[in-house]
Formats: sequence, structure tokens, C-alpha cells
Amino acid sequence: MNISTKIREKSTGKVVTVTTLLFISMLILLNVISFQLTKNTGEQIFDFSLNYSPETAYRMIANYGSEGRSLYRIMLILDFLFPITYMLFGITLTGYLVNHYFPENKKLNTLFFVTIMGMIFDWIENIFILTMLNNFPEKTDFLANYTRSFTILKFSLLGITVLSLLLMTIVGLSSRYRKQVKY
Repeated sequence: MNISTKIREKSTGKVVTVTTLLFISMLILLNVISFQLTKNTGEQIFDFSLNYSPETAYRMIANYGSEGRSLYRIMLILDFLFPITYMLFGITLTGYLVNHYFPENKKLNTLFFVTIMGMIFDWIENIFILTMLNNFPEKTDFLANYTRSFTILKFSLLGITVLSLLLMTIVGLSSRYRKQVKY
């Protein structure tokens, strides 16, 4: 039995509900901390931005101050857990939707891989940001550029996951509706 089959077997309504609640809870917690950092320093966290230069990243890190950098490190600890929650949410909801609307379509199993890669890219981004914070005031432009690249990859894969979930939901529900309403 392959991993896609196992994921699909475990993707029940109850599991999707639990992973959704975990995901939303972590999202709220990270946003509260991010808001606090922005409130304290006047700068938002740069890994929420898609396009920043090394100069921008290091200016923001400097503007955080010592307390802000400490708060950002705390947030990054949680941000290592957050990708797990959105990966679990993404793969269980994908599995649930595939099971209910597209049970014969094995190609949709690739979406599990997309979601897992998004999590991995987020972790790499977080490691790079933590390195930049810990090494500050030393500046490593190539590290900031790689960090930005992983931010873009992370958001791209998250976008693909979200769009895929929306499309599967819309197509699945409209298909079910068409079967119920016969012209």
C-alpha cells in the first residue's frame, strides 16, 4: 500500500475537522505574534512578503531591535509547527475531496506531494531566517536571496494547494448538484 492510499484512507470528515481546527488555531496564534512584532517595531515579518531584497530584509531585522528579534525567534519556533498543521490540513482535505468526488482519479494524489513540498520549503525558509536573525548584524546577501526564493516557492505551492482545494470543491459540488437535478 502506498502513502497516497494511506492518506486517502485516513481522510475522514472527523480528521479533516481536527486538522482544520489545528490549522486555524496556529494561524491565529502566528498572526497575534506577528501583529505584536509589527506593533512593537513598526515592521512586519519579511517572510510574509513575496518580494524583498537583502537590503530590505536586513533593514527590517535592524528595525526589530533586540526585543523584536527575540520575539521573531519565538514566532519562528511556532512557525516550524505551523507548516505541519497546514500540510496535515491540506493533505487530509485533499484526500477527503478526492475520496468523495474523484475516487478514480489517481493523478490528484500528486497534490499530496505539492502540499508536503510547501511544508519543506517553509521549514527551509524558517531555518534561513533564523540564521539571519542569529548572525545579525553580520549580513549575508546570498542567504537573504535564498530565503526570498524559498518564500516564493512556499507561497507558490501553497497557492497551488489552495486553488486545487477550491477547484475540487467547486467541481465536486457542482457535479453532485447536476446529478441531483436532472433536466
